[in-house]
Amino acid sequence: LKLTLKSVSGITQECKYPVEMMKEGYAKLTGGFYQGVFKYFGFKHEILPSVIENEWNIEFVLRPQKYKTPKNILNDYYPENNGIFFYIGTRAENKFAQFYGNSFETIAGSGANGAIIHYQPSAETNLPLKEGSLLLLDSGAQYFDGTTDITRTIAVGTPSPEMVDSYTQVLKAHLAVALALLPPNTPGLVPDTLARAALWRYGKDYAHGTGHGVGHFLNVHEGPQSLSLKSLAPLKKDMVTSIEPGFYKEGVYGIRIENLALTVETSTKFMSPMLKFEPLTLVPFDRKLINKSLLTVEEINWINAYHKKVENEILPLLEPKAADWLKKACAEI
Repeated sequence: LKLTLKSVSGITQECKYPVEMMKEGYAKLTGGFYQGVFKYFGFKHEILPSVIENEWNIEFVLRPQKYKTPKNILNDYYPENNGIFFYIGTRAENKFAQFYGNSFETIAGSGANGAIIHYQPSAETNLPLKEGSLLLLDSGAQYFDGTTDITRTIAVGTPSPEMVDSYTQVLKAHLAVALALLPPNTPGLVPDTLARAALWRYGKDYAHGTGHGVGHFLNVHEGPQSLSLKSLAPLKKDMVTSIEPGFYKEGVYGIRIENLALTVETSTKFMSPMLKFEPLTLVPFDRKLINKSLLTVEEINWINAYHKKVENEILPLLEPKAADWLKKACAEI
């Protein structure tokens, strides 16, 4: 296994490890790196993945280490490597093996900043998390086997009744698309209208599209399809598209709920095939922000089934403390 190391000074150093290392630890070697460190000529460095060309040639960019050296060591000192050690921490596990980097700059807007659709932080505008506020968090990552984009709105402390109702109304707009059945080649403006219509009845709207196409380790915003009032591009089987309606009360709070979904074929009694959206994103909705009285039975059943899927898929990957949190977050509404 050949590693190409780029130090902060720009020096490139090659080191070779025995093939046995590949058998024992390659899956972890390409793992999370959050706890991984190199000891390079006596100086510790944090690992940041740069490029993984293939399983035999891995490139890293090194920065000064911020963490203590993990206890478990994949390999020992090899004199031919000029004293370079490789360590990997307990959190560098297979589930992170394909991680490359962020797919866009994270949007984290607290309170009034959440009402700025593409808010980016600055020393002048940053706001602390305050009791009774909302946090809008929109983030994504690039993996070698796919690209992600997800938004959740989270209550900090106890939300106001208005916040709860607004969130539930946005959730209903999301579900209007998630529950829809569409003929193949339906243009993207149709599901966009379904989402907006759910909010229009409350006198609310949002100044962005309902969704966009997502590439496969490519662009996080990628055509041909999109869900917007101007989109005539047809929806087809196996497309990955975001569903992300929102509501933004200027100067007070912002709400957006975003899942990525795969268009899949389904059958009905009279028309086949039809298209529906199968969620790919597996993160619970904030139950504190859901007003059950505003939801239909069909919407409640969808949310409960979705949360059950999240729990079944994610629970085995978590440590006990996080698992306890997930069970509560995915409880039936």
